[in-house]
Parts: sequence; structure tokens; C-alpha cells
Amino acid sequence: MNPFENINLEQVNEYFLQLYNDLPNPLFVKNKAGEYVFINRELELFWQTERSQVIGKTDFDLLPKDEAQACVDSDQISFQHLDEVSRSFENQYDEHGNIKNYISVNKRTVNTAFGQFLIGVVTLVAV
Repeated sequence: MNPFENINLEQVNEYFLQLYNDLPNPLFVKNKAGEYVFINRELELFWQTERSQVIGKTDFDLLPKDEAQACVDSDQISFQHLDEVSRSFENQYDEHGNIKNYISVNKRTVNTAFGQFLIGVVTLVAV
């Protein structure tokens, strides 16, 4: 039985947004321009920020230049390898420049009717 058989597209959309929002791992979605189009609740908690402060912004808007460039370089590799999972290891720094977290980010680029998007799942490796 198809659970979406008798519901409209708006309800299906809401279902999947809720599902992604409630995943136990931090998750983000970026467009081809590198702008965040979605982050889930776990990523809000991990980054200690609100979704409204992230959506529509790029890594250069949110991170120090070196960190942002490393993320963008990794994203570009993912965009070049459509439908393959790529993994990058990235560092998060505190306000004094000390490494705060080591993180692993699994990324996959997907084609949709609305263009290409990068989905990333963040895992804390060590503190």
C-alpha cells in the first residue's frame, strides 16, 4: 500500500520536511550556488544557531574564510561526482582559533526538478 496515495502534494512535502527535521543526525541541503536551503533541528543545535540565521547564506557568510574555503572546495568535489557519496573531514574552530571539533561530513549531490542540490550529514568525530 502506498501511504501517499490519498494525500495531496502539500501534505507529502510537510511529511518529508518533518521527517528530515527530526533525523537524529545534523543534516543540511545546499543549492549549486552554495546557499543553505535547509538545515534540520539537530544542525541548529550543533551549530547553536537558528535556521533563519543560516538559510540563504553561504559558508563564507557563516565561517572564517579558511574554513569556508575548505567547505566550498569539498562541496565542489561532491557536485562533480553526482550520485556518489563523498566524505570530507573538517575542523570547527573556537573564537581563539583553537580546534573545537573534528567532524565528518557525508555528502551527495542529487538532481531534482528544481536543480542540483547537495545533501550533507554531519557526524562529530572527536571533541
